Amino acid sequence: MPYPSVDLSRIRTYPVVRRENLVALDDFILPATPPLPFDNPELAEVAARIVAARLAGRPVIWMFGGHVVKCGLAPVLVDLMERGLVTHLASNGAATIHDFEIAMLGHTSEDVAKSIEDGSFGMAEETGAYMNRAVRQGARDGLGMGEALGRWLAEDLTSNSPPLYSEEGPGDRSISPPLYSGEGPGVGADFPHRAYSLL
Repeated sequence: MPYPSVDLSRIRTYPVVRRENLVALDDFILPATPPLPFDNPELAEVAARIVAARLAGRPVIWMFGGHVVKCGLAPVLVDLMERGLVTHLASNGAATIHDFEIAMLGHTSEDVAKSIEDGSFGMAEETGAYMNRAVRQGARDGLGMGEALGRWLAEDLTSNSPPLYSEEGPGDRSISPPLYSGEGPGVGADFPHRAYSLL
């Protein structure tokens, strides 16, 4: 017996450029950033166990949720991987969405309380559309989700993606300035905001 399909006809998305974000690149912590005071004996134990595992040739799998990315720690995780201290990353959908938006836009994190109240939570058009497109293309080519998203950002964001829109009024969408012009430092090196992304 078939199950009834979900009626998606009343779902409304909005252009991501219209969303107010709570996190931007200036909020990120870079590996060279002096650490804030933090005294917890468990942190020292975790660090010692990571070092011991790597010295013994064991993998270190770092599992995390969305707040690690939206609190600006992705560059620190990248540094840990580049130095060989962490061998694998495992995250959830929220972390992936925040990282994708940071890589694409340079900002992320809508006001959850406000957007749940007005029904707009998670309804940014481009985030879902572009991630879906990237993952589907990647699956077709035998790629995992992270690799597919990274490839899309590096190859398609600057050339094949439709422009982002800004909404001037109900039903009126006008083309905004291009998301990424391909000008400035780092051109040809992956995608905009690469240094702040796990992808």
